[in-house]
Amino acid sequence: LRDIGEMLLTFAYPDTPLFIANALLILVIIYTVRKGIEVIARSGEIFFIIMYILAITGFILIVCSGLIDITNLQPVLEEGIFPPLKAVFTQILYFPFSEAIVFTMILPYLKNQKKAKVTMLCASGLAGINLTITMLINISVLGVDLTERSQFPLLSTIQSIQVANFLERLDVFFMIALVTGGFFKISVLLYAAVIGTANLFKIKSSLRLSYPIG
Repeated sequence: LRDIGEMLLTFAYPDTPLFIANALLILVIIYTVRKGIEVIARSGEIFFIIMYILAITGFILIVCSGLIDITNLQPVLEEGIFPPLKAVFTQILYFPFSEAIVFTMILPYLKNQKKAKVTMLCASGLAGINLTITMLINISVLGVDLTERSQFPLLSTIQSIQVANFLERLDVFFMIALVTGGFFKISVLLYAAVIGTANLFKIKSSLRLSYPIG
């Protein structure tokens, strides 16, 4: 929530208090969580398509702008394969991703629980591919140094798009995508917090807790 609020204030609403930007989003999230997990899931199905259309459109525009410089990706594995493998097994593999914990709290609500394993593996694989492509594009366009220094590297990449001297300033598409993605992430986390608290304290009407927790 803080990340999204900071981004909106930095690039779009510099004079708006952070509390207002965050409060507006969390109010929508509280309303959604109050409606239950099925509403969150069905909304996700719709916005999943919209997000991918935005992503594919952005990729095509970046390619058409001629911004990609493959030489920025070189040298590949300059110090060999061992530094990446060391990072994977000592940092990334055991990193406590909150979503992995949270989704185990949602599994009991699935109608067909046998599909959960395949779905989760496919989702994790797709997310990994998306992150890899995004990082490759960011480094190809911005270079390693600027990608490391940028607070929102993908936004910096999209700001560089200029097609035929008239199609530019496409920051709004990135902001829509980030707010949409953040909305679902926070919704799922808040939902898990609500049902977890209700189970812990034996509260029957669990979804009413979305107001005070939110």
